Amino acid sequence: MITTLAGHESPVLSTAFSPDEKQIAAGAADGAIRFWSVDAALQSDVLRGHESYIYPVIVSPDDKRVASASWDGTVQIWNIASGKNERAIDGHDMPPYFLAYNNAGNKLVSYGHLSRSKNEVIVEDLETGEQFRLTGERQRPGMAPAFHRDDRRVWLPRGPGGTARFWSFEANTIDDVSFSELAQVRSPLIHQETGRVLLIANEAQTAFVVDLATGDVVHELIDYAMAARWSPDGKQAVVIHRSNRDESSGDRISVWNAATGEYRGHLTAHVGDVFDARFSRDGTRIFTAGRDEKIRIWDAQTLSHLIALSGHTEYVWSLAFNSTGELLVSGSGDRTVRLWRATKADTSPP
Repeated sequence: MITTLAGHESPVLSTAFSPDEKQIAAGAADGAIRFWSVDAALQSDVLRGHESYIYPVIVSPDDKRVASASWDGTVQIWNIASGKNERAIDGHDMPPYFLAYNNAGNKLVSYGHLSRSKNEVIVEDLETGEQFRLTGERQRPGMAPAFHRDDRRVWLPRGPGGTARFWSFEANTIDDVSFSELAQVRSPLIHQETGRVLLIANEAQTAFVVDLATGDVVHELIDYAMAARWSPDGKQAVVIHRSNRDESSGDRISVWNAATGEYRGHLTAHVGDVFDARFSRDGTRIFTAGRDEKIRIWDAQTLSHLIALSGHTEYVWSLAFNSTGELLVSGSGDRTVRLWRATKADTSPP
C-alpha cells in the first residue's frame, strides 16, 4: 500500500481517477466529495451539495468536471478547477445509479430507478443547461445507457435481438436500429475488438454474450446477474451474481471463457457479499472487494487466490485502476480511501 487518505466523515462508496491521473475523486455517504492529490496524498477540496449517499462519481474526459449522483435523487456537476458547483440536475424520483459522459465531456446521461416497471433517463447539456427526459424505459441491473458517437442518441441496453434501441433525445423518439450500430457506442459492456457485447436480460437477469454485428446470443452465462465485466482482451468475463432470486442469498463471483461460453469457476475466498470485481489492466489478475474488509487478488488463468490486501477495517465498497494499472484506489466503510501499488511485483504472495 502507498498511503491511506483519511478525512472522510462517513463510508466512502465510490472512487475514480481523473483522466490525467493526478487526482482521485471520492464520494461518501454523508453527501460530500473529496479530491485527493495522487502525488502528494493531500486533500485539495471538499465539495458539499448532496443530502444523502453518493454513488457514483465520474470525471469528465476533458478533466473539467466531476458528476456525482446521490440517493437524494439529484446529480451534481462540479468544476474541478474552481471547486464550484455548476448545476444540480433534478428530476430523478429515485437514486440515479448510472452516469456517463459523451466523448467531448459536455453532455451527461443519468439513469434512475423509479419502480420495477418505470424508470427515467435524463440527458443534460452541460454547456447550455438544456435537459431531455425519458420515462418508462426499464434497464436491467448493470445495464447503463451510453452515448452514440453522434452525440444525438443514447443507447438503451436491453436483451439480445436483431435490433438495438436508441433514444434520439432532442427529437424525443425511440428507434430500433441495426444491432451493428453499437460499434459507434463507447460502453464497458461492449468489447469492440472481439465484436461482442455483455448483456443482462429477461426476468431471470441472465448474463449473455451477444454478437455485436447481429445481436444473436453467442453464449448464455448465468442467471441472477448484477454486473458483468470483460477482461481487457475480451476472452474472459467476470460476473457478480446471486445464487438465486432471493437478495438474502448474497453476491458471488463467477468467471467465464467468453470465447467458448465455458464456466471456469467461482472465486470463493470472500466471507460475505462481494461489491466489486474487475480484471487488472494486463488481464492476468482479478481484483475483488467485499464485506470481509479485504481486497482479494486472483490469478486470472488458474483462478487461484493469490493474496489478500489488508488495511481497511470495514466493508470495501469500490475499486478503480489508473490507466496503466499500476495504481489501485479503494473506498471503504471505514471512512478512508487507500491507494495501492497494483503491479504483479507489488501484489504477489510473499
